[in-house]
Amino acid sequence: MAHAHKGKHGKKGAKRPEEDSDVNAEEIVKAAETAVAARAAVLQAESDAELQAKRDRKAAIRAKGLASLPGARKGGDMMAAASGRIKPSEDDPLYDEALDSGGAAGGMSPSDEQRLARAEAAACRAEELAQFKRRVEDILTEFFVSHDIDDTVASLRALHPPALRPEIAKRILLLSLDRSDTDRELASRLLSACYGEVLTMLHISKGFNMLFELGSDMEKDSPDAIRTLARFLARAVVDEVLPPAFLMDPDVEAAGGPVVEEARSLLSAPHAAARMEHVWGAAAAASVVELKEQVHLAVEELFDTGSVVEFERCVRDLASPSFHHEVVKRAIVVAVGREDRERRLAAEALKHLGPAGVGLISETQGERGIRRVLAQKADLALDTPAAPALVDELVAAATAAGLAAPAADAPAGAS
Repeated sequence: MAHAHKGKHGKKGAKRPEEDSDVNAEEIVKAAETAVAARAAVLQAESDAELQAKRDRKAAIRAKGLASLPGARKGGDMMAAASGRIKPSEDDPLYDEALDSGGAAGGMSPSDEQRLARAEAAACRAEELAQFKRRVEDILTEFFVSHDIDDTVASLRALHPPALRPEIAKRILLLSLDRSDTDRELASRLLSACYGEVLTMLHISKGFNMLFELGSDMEKDSPDAIRTLARFLARAVVDEVLPPAFLMDPDVEAAGGPVVEEARSLLSAPHAAARMEHVWGAAAAASVVELKEQVHLAVEELFDTGSVVEFERCVRDLASPSFHHEVVKRAIVVAVGREDRERRLAAEALKHLGPAGVGLISETQGERGIRRVLAQKADLALDTPAAPALVDELVAAATAAGLAAPAADAPAGAS
């Protein structure tokens, strides 16, 4: 049934129904998809460019003669406008009387509607990604102030959807390019801490590949980007959050170019693993080396004096909650090679420091320390044949003390 618009469209000279069919539905779909794509681009633009981007998009819509679609500025209304369910307002700055009735009467085929729905979905995904990026940057900005790795990992773990997690690895690296060596050391530790908790090797490899795609754009903001990213890449391999085979992948080599080449050079040097612990300079890396030595001395003092209270004081003096996993690992590993007395002291000390005691060591740190011990179980058995059984006993005691969930004893590659 032909439908005549009221008001202006009821006057002499109104378009006949057969003229309405001249408006090509295919052109409507293509123009609508163009508008949605423009909207997705605007969402990712800087705030100072958003207004101009909107004006450019309006001009493009006007040029295609589709001003009768109010949904050109609002993706959710496009389908309704194109199928005639919404009557365009004459107050709309993009309103065009000549095309109004034709756009409404022309209609869309089911395939056209599906294409437009896919375009709208793409715009929604772009908006979701933009919001995800902003949230990650907020968390990482806070991290470089607080240096709290546990809290940062927990915040990143809560972000959804998980499919966007490669963006986390990318942002950790990207935001560190123009920071101090100390902050870069923190970034390397955070990337390692996220592995197994938030990120997989696939997430991390995709994060590096996303940075490779930026190419020379990174160097505009950070002239030393290639050298810095190569060191992050080599450190990630040493920290076992990326496999060495990643650097041998032809696609990675082609995308990463000089970054991959320099990372290979760093890893082929003598004592590469030890060098990578100091890759951000003596000042930044000294804290890691010194912390390990202090933890070892504290464990030895525990076994010499038998004082759990003194051991607690030593751990508190470390003033590094993000390194408490080393305390758990070192206490168990050293105890495995000692006598029953030392193993009882280790179990007692971990229970005292864990959530069931004074709560100094968190469950997150406890789980990470236990995973590191389990990953070394076979190596420990070379010196102490009974090590596997002894490790299981100490891990069970630590788990009972709240330092790990019952299912947290799956081996992991971190060390």
